[in-house]
Amino acid sequence: MRQVPEGAEGFPRAKPLVTVPSFLLLVAGAIAIGFAPIFVRLAATGPIATAFWRMALAVPILWIISRRQNTLHKDTWRSPWTWVAGIAFALDLAAWHFAIRLTSVTNATLLANCAVLLVPPLSWLFLRRAVRLSTIGYGALAFLGIALLSSASLRVGGEQLLGDALALITATFYAAYLVAVAAARERIRASALALASSVLSSLALVTFVPLGGERLLPPVDVDWIWLIGLAVISQVLGKQPSRTPWVVSRPRRRRLDC
Repeated sequence: MRQVPEGAEGFPRAKPLVTVPSFLLLVAGAIAIGFAPIFVRLAATGPIATAFWRMALAVPILWIISRRQNTLHKDTWRSPWTWVAGIAFALDLAAWHFAIRLTSVTNATLLANCAVLLVPPLSWLFLRRAVRLSTIGYGALAFLGIALLSSASLRVGGEQLLGDALALITATFYAAYLVAVAAARERIRASALALASSVLSSLALVTFVPLGGERLLPPVDVDWIWLIGLAVISQVLGKQPSRTPWVVSRPRRRRLDC
């Protein structure tokens, strides 16, 4: 059988699934997000107050991005998924920042990333997206890894065990956030959703601060360095690459591959 060269005789040339720029952006974003637990540990404000400043200080930058792209419209605020994303991310940050201070940074980060295991069932439940059997198998292996990772905390107990538990709660809230973002992105541009969810998260977190008995402002001026670094590096630079059009496109397939 004669081989047909790619792009010949009316056959469209296949596009690569991952381009070099998008891959480099995702790597840079992952590195930026990796600084988050370090900034949280260095910040002198409480876990909830730190989460508030992470979101609040990022809002002006996200507003400029959304303004330049002219993506913010009334439909952004009317979507219930925008509100779910904002509140879920606020709860996610509050729980995770507590976890970082109670357990090791490694445990807090790895256990919080178990959110990817909860996204498929939540997507099936709320968005009616199919889940592959292979995804279930990968999830089972991941949960085995979680059990091995947390076994030391079960022996230690106390604050470290509580920190691991909060990290798993973080995973639940973050999974809800990811599902809400996936649903909202059907009609809302990424930059507009990032701004709206950040505003809603900030409003939710600022109400949580007095409930946690924390002070909103840092005790000394030098602590603003860590808060600004957390907002700019981890929140804006870390989250924004995954929202750019050439990295994540609006979901069209109904099957969820994780």
